[in-house]
Amino acid sequence: MIETTDFRKSEQYTLSIRCTADGFCFSLYNPLKNSEEAYSNYFVEADMLLSECGNLKKIVRQTEWLNNSFGKVNVLLENTRQMTIPLDLFEDEQAEALFYHSFHKVDNEIVNYNVVPNNNIVVLYGMDQSTKAFLLEIFPNAKFYSKTTALLNHYGKKRSEGNRKQLIVHVDKHICTLMAYEDGHLLLCNAQVFTQQTDVAFHSLACWKSLNMNQEEDELRLSGEVGNLEELLHILQKYLQHIIIEENTTDIDIKTVTQ
Repeated sequence: MIETTDFRKSEQYTLSIRCTADGFCFSLYNPLKNSEEAYSNYFVEADMLLSECGNLKKIVRQTEWLNNSFGKVNVLLENTRQMTIPLDLFEDEQAEALFYHSFHKVDNEIVNYNVVPNNNIVVLYGMDQSTKAFLLEIFPNAKFYSKTTALLNHYGKKRSEGNRKQLIVHVDKHICTLMAYEDGHLLLCNAQVFTQQTDVAFHSLACWKSLNMNQEEDELRLSGEVGNLEELLHILQKYLQHIIIEENTTDIDIKTVTQ
């Protein structure tokens, strides 16, 4: 529990901040505790009348323990304004031009990128420039990641080998991230907004069809906060034979960047 944390040792802790459309998750990792108790989470719902940066300023002002110094600080951005390109074709000075070739420009946006060595790709993503400046002001050692970067780092180590294709669908409150692999290589990665379980099923089946995946041999893996799992499985099992539920994958993005 964050309320009982000894912040006199805060410089030994890792703070991870996940920014989403509906709020902010602050996660503390204490390496001095056992694995089951090492993580403590604190969620703050976003004030829709304030900007992302305005929300963070308000939270930091009202949350005393965030004014401590932490050994490491990770910031995770969850959004659909992202793209992946092969590492061999990437040059950092071209990041913005590449990104805005696929997305329209947004005021006060800065283009960041992360390298994903497991897949030899680069994830380009946009974030609010004021948010980044404020977080660097209070946490000068902060490192920034797309949530997709963390997911690819995690699942890239577990990707399928051989001729079998594998579609991983990671579900959060409002966004599902789809990652497809064949013979250990990433075929596709994108993130889609959804409002109900049928949307997740639609995005998954559309991706499956576009990659010509085999219903009898290939597999779909579900992870994250799936919600009404029974309803989703009822739809997917009409079309797919091999569906695997990934256990203990809530907050896997935070745990991945921490480790």
